[in-house]
Formats: sequence, structure tokens, C-alpha cells
Amino acid sequence: MDNKKINVEFTNFEKIYYDLLSKRVKLKFDDFHKEKEGGGKGTQIDFYPEDRSLLNSIINNNRSKEKFLIPQRFADRMVEDEIFSDGKELYWGTSNEIGQYFDDLIIALLKDVHDSDYFKSKLIGDNYFKDGRIGNFYLHLSRYDPNRIKILRKSFDLFIQNEIEKYFIEEKDGVFDIEKKVDFVKKSNLDNYLTSKQLPDKLKTYVEEVIILFLNSFYLELLSK
Repeated sequence: MDNKKINVEFTNFEKIYYDLLSKRVKLKFDDFHKEKEGGGKGTQIDFYPEDRSLLNSIINNNRSKEKFLIPQRFADRMVEDEIFSDGKELYWGTSNEIGQYFDDLIIALLKDVHDSDYFKSKLIGDNYFKDGRIGNFYLHLSRYDPNRIKILRKSFDLFIQNEIEKYFIEEKDGVFDIEKKVDFVKKSNLDNYLTSKQLPDKLKTYVEEVIILFLNSFYLELLSK
């Protein structure tokens, strides 16, 4: 058996993710700067005394020194200083923020699936994204079956909490749907939120266990009509 690790890239997803992460920290710094400006203490060194150059890289979305943009020491300090309520808010934002960017991230992830021969080999059909118009496909799906989007949002909320649910395709009276069968229990050594460093491997699992099933169930239902 070939146990060689399969490496896949999530270029589209990561572009949006890191842009959002950088802007999230920048907004917090801007608020800090405005609040402290009158007292003369609102500079980058005041916001993060340990390493001003690191903060500058983060708010400019520069990953040349830190591959995952935010090292653990920075995340710990942001929570300790109550800049962010917890690591989840830092890495992913509030629930309202997630709702605002959720569609964009999923469309980006679908583009990464489309660009990957490995993921495409797991799809039943190959015409999900006609002419590469993935945004149109997602918009059509959200109108055609909004319940599937709700399931996807729930699975994404669990995903960023370092949990994942496994789904199976079930057929009843010619209707194909996705049903949850197995809960993947969160490992005890993981935090209750997903960090940038953990993201690549976890995204691969999320696509394999959720996105692929999500797409295949939709395709089977179309075939049955």
C-alpha cells in the first residue's frame, strides 16, 4: 500500500483567509491607536512591544518571515491583553463576521477543488463548474437547496472549532441527500479553535469528508431527476 502523503494546495482559500486575518488585526490596532492617540501611546510598539516588525508584517499581510502569518506567541499576547476575546475570534472572527465571509471562503475552496486533480478524482461527475463559473454554481445551489448550505455552514462552524463530522450519501425515493453518521471527536491535545498552522492538513480532511460528499450528493440528485 502506498502511504505517501498527498500534498494539495489551497491557494484561493488561503488568499482570502490571510487577507481577512490581517485586516482583523489591523482593525484592532487602528482602534487601539485612536483610543491611545491623545495620551501619546498608540504606536505599534505600544500595541505589541515584543516585536514591532512582526506586527507590521501581520497588518500588511506579509508572510515572508512567518509562513502562517501569526505565531503562537503573538496570538497568546493578543488574548492575554484582551485585544481579542479568544483565539477563535483572532483567527476566524466573530459569528457575525463568519456569516459575512462564509460564502466567499466556500467558493474559494470549491475553486481549489476544481484546480486539484487529486480532489477531482474523488468526484462522481465533472460538470459541477461549467466553464469554471464556480460562483454561479454556488449561487444556483444556494437557491436550489438552501438546506444544503445550512448543513455546510454548520459543518464549517465545527471545522473551525477543530471538530469535523463525517457524512454519507443516502437515497430515499430517488432523492439523494447527505446524512451525518459519525462524529469525529476532537483530539484532546488540540485547542477549541483552528489556527493558521493547522489549517492546510485540516482543510484537506474537511474537503475529503464534507465538501466531496456535499458535491457528490448534489450530482446524484440531479442525475435522478
